[in-house]
Amino acid sequence: MLTESKCTVYKYNKQGGFDKAFIPECHYQECRASSTVKSGMQGEDGAVILIPGKYACNAPETAAKDMIVRGECSFCFNNATPESISRSFKEFKEKYDFVTVMSIERKLYGMKTDHVKVSCK
Repeated sequence: MLTESKCTVYKYNKQGGFDKAFIPECHYQECRASSTVKSGMQGEDGAVILIPGKYACNAPETAAKDMIVRGECSFCFNNATPESISRSFKEFKEKYDFVTVMSIERKLYGMKTDHVKVSCK
């Protein structure tokens, strides 16, 4: 598998905050699409990220809540209180270009081609 990129995963935790996990090797493919609906054109940009099996433990786990930033991101959420999480999330949205995980497919075949396919929006 081609692993030309790095990414940082922000996993949603049970306390309502986000825990950071770095993945030093992945395949990151941006997708640009649009469709026609009654009200006009509707754009839908996203990404497909393939994470090698050896990093499966760092892969996203919660669709519609986990987020991914392409490359290495130094941002850490302040998970101390609900208010600090909210402030951190606002700052994160303002400063970083991220995608939200929509589906997670674990393709762990037990071979060298093991990977996790993550579709994002």
